[in-house]
This record gives sequence, structure tokens and C-alpha cells, in this order.
Amino acid sequence: MEPIKFEGMTRIIGEAQGYLGLPLQDTTINDSVTGPGTPVMLSLWKPSEAERQAIADGCPITLSINGTQHPPAMLSVSDLTPADEDAAQRHDRLAREVVNRIIRETVGRGHKPSEALILMESALVGVSLALIRLGGDNAVLDIIVDRARQRLAEIRLKETEGSA
Repeated sequence: MEPIKFEGMTRIIGEAQGYLGLPLQDTTINDSVTGPGTPVMLSLWKPSEAERQAIADGCPITLSINGTQHPPAMLSVSDLTPADEDAAQRHDRLAREVVNRIIRETVGRGHKPSEALILMESALVGVSLALIRLGGDNAVLDIIVDRARQRLAEIRLKETEGSA
């Protein structure tokens, strides 16, 4: 895994010691042991494609700490945005996460593919209720469906190129 720069980072540590350099965000948390205002250093790490596949296959994540005294540590999925990630990359990444979750929770658990489609429809309705003003549903949904058709056609065309 590679440490990555991200929006909100406050410093980079380790470079002076000869390490790659670890971008950090200095912040505080409300810790159940040490209480509110506990200082923490957050870092983001990006797994390679091989590491992503290993994680998806159930392989554990290793945390290594130099030295002989283990400080408190946590691993979590971050909602911080990598500094070099543009909107299209962010949208694709988030969409992949949502799609993988929908497939894993339905077809991956032995349910019919129609279960995934019902879940997708529920998500569309939920997002629409949260974001589309009353009276704008039809126009916005038409745009969404038209754009989905267009993207599907483009993807399907690329999939069939050279396979005639």
C-alpha cells in the first residue's frame, strides 16, 4: 500500500529520516478511553489492484509499527478525498464501491439477479427523494435514464470492438 496526499493534510513526516514520507492530518477525536480532544494523526493509504483483490478475497490487512511499544492504533475506511483525485475519479470509485456492495449483498449471497435490480431501484428512489425537488422527478429521472443508456451503449461497444 502507498501513502497518499489528501485534502486536509497538515504535514508530511519521515522524509528527513530517509523514509518515503507520510502525509498526515493532525486532528482530535472523542476516544472512549482517553476522552474528548484526544490528538490523533490520520493518514490515507491506497492499495494496489493486487492488494484490493486480496482484501476482497478475505485476506487480512497487516499493521506494522517500528519499535517494541505498541501505541493505540485504528484502521478504518476513510471519507477523506485524495488530493490528486478529480471528480470523475471520485465518482467512479464511489460507484464501484456501491455496485460491489449491491452485488455482494444480493447475488454474492445466492439471491437472484433481480434482487440486485430491486436494491438499485431502492437506492435511486432514496437519492431522488433526498435531492430532487417535488415536481422535478420526471425530468431528472429521464436525464438519468438517458445518460445510463448512453454510457451502457458506449461500454458495450468497447467490449465488442475487435471481437467480430
